Order: sequence, then C-alpha cells, then structure tokens
Amino acid sequence: MCGSPLHGLDLPKSKHKAKNGLNVTVREISKKDLENLNEILNQGNVNNFLHINGSSFEETLRYYENYLSERRIGLKYELVAEINKKVVGATIIELGKYKRSHTGKFAIFIHSQYQGLGIGTILMKQIIDFAKKLGLKRIEANNIHSDNKVALNLYKKLGFKIEGLAKKAIRKNGKLIDGYHIGLIL
Repeated sequence: MCGSPLHGLDLPKSKHKAKNGLNVTVREISKKDLENLNEILNQGNVNNFLHINGSSFEETLRYYENYLSERRIGLKYELVAEINKKVVGATIIELGKYKRSHTGKFAIFIHSQYQGLGIGTILMKQIIDFAKKLGLKRIEANNIHSDNKVALNLYKKLGFKIEGLAKKAIRKNGKLIDGYHIGLIL
C-alpha cells in the first residue's frame, strides 16, 4: 500500500466475521479487484441504488486509474470487503477541498448475494474509523434513494442524521424519486 503524502496514513487491513460466520477481510482496493467490482456494479439490485447505469470493464479500469491519482495526493480512499478471495463489497471516501477539507463524502455497495450479512456495517465502521484518523469532522452522502430502506436503516444505526431532502432528485425506473442528504458528525 502506498502511503498518502498528504495524510501519511495507509488504509487499515482487518479481519471480521459476517453474520453467517464467513471470514471477511477488509483492505484497500487493488487492480486485481476490478473484475469483481465491475460485476457488482452491474447487478440490477445494486445498480438500482447507484447513480450510474452500469459500468463496462473499461470504465471500471478508468475509475481505478483516477482513484490511484487521487489516492496519491490523499483525496480518495477505497476499502473492499473480501470473502474467500472474492470482493463482495466496497466503500469509498472522498475528502473535501478548501473550506470543506474537514469533510468526506462516502459511497458503499454490496454484492447482491452477500447483502444482509453485516458486510455493509463492517465497511461503514471501518470507513468511519478511518475518517476519524484522517482528522475529518463529518462524513456525508447525498441523494440516498428515499426507497432504500436497508441503507437508511444502516446509516441510522451508525448515528447518521437525515439533514435534508432533495425532491425528485433521482431518475429511477422512469420515475423521479426523492433523495436524502445524510451526515455524521465525528
């Protein structure tokens, strides 16, 4: 892992247990993870809650190359959850700049076959702890789909607050739905 010149911190590597007893390793993303990540990004019930319409492998590769550039200067960090050497989820935090340099925006997604096993909770706790080590004062996410009850319950359980509602902010299945803005003071 490369250390960030800006923050001098490496992403943590840790071991956990999923609710079904499987071993979960959380670590920084690497190029070998891209095929698994691309598969997850293209799953209908995962993609349905993301702000993209699927991803080609080439787009995922370009994302990773951009990630490496931003990682080198300490602006972006991504963790993956791995079970039996297969990536089953990821979370990313992107640091704010200038007057928002005390904040970070995050995103998370979990493979459809591994949802409900506590992997989202594991990843979120890791990214929250890492944000604290970075000295951030808050983390946030925008446009959480108002119908994504599982995610909203996870965020609430971890102490996030709904800070706003963007009416008809997201186009989903031909309809416009609302999106919540959430935040956690660290």
